[in-house]
Amino acid sequence: MDTMFVSLAVILAGGALALLFARQFTLMKIATIATTSAGCLLGLVYSLSNLLGDTVTIEQSWQWLHIFTLAFKVDSIALFFLVPIFTVAPLALVYSYHYMNDKLKATRTAVNYFFFAVLVASMAMVVTASNIITFLLAWEIMSLSSFFLVVFDYQVKENRQAGYLYFIFAQGGAMILFAAFAILYRYTGSFD
Repeated sequence: MDTMFVSLAVILAGGALALLFARQFTLMKIATIATTSAGCLLGLVYSLSNLLGDTVTIEQSWQWLHIFTLAFKVDSIALFFLVPIFTVAPLALVYSYHYMNDKLKATRTAVNYFFFAVLVASMAMVVTASNIITFLLAWEIMSLSSFFLVVFDYQVKENRQAGYLYFIFAQGGAMILFAAFAILYRYTGSFD
């Protein structure tokens, strides 16, 4: 499980490098793509080795604000879903090297890479979440980072409209999740 969290930390470090090197456009893209892809590769090796080997359920939890517990569990189902997350993300990053090639939008490109790294890490947290609070927190981080990726080219009216529509539906879906989990909590008395 520690390897999984190291993988997520390396992915997020790749996003932070994008913001750090935003003024050196080519260096920013290379450093971000290399670091984030390395984190994904580490997570992919971890996922595949545990999935193809003796899969054991690994759990980790932390108290959050002394009120809630952030809990993660890696089992065979989570490992199965981590494989495509950690496989597709580096491919999208490699494709983005030439696709995101407008030096006039260097800051926006850096912010886009940052939110992409946050998206990948939050998707991994969604599939490994072990309780309601952790799932909802990861889900909200995932939906908000996706919103910022959708409105990357905000100067185009259709992109802004798509972003607003996405935001409305994502938050509506989150409200339905909140309601469903409240009903589950009412009957079980547990956030697990």
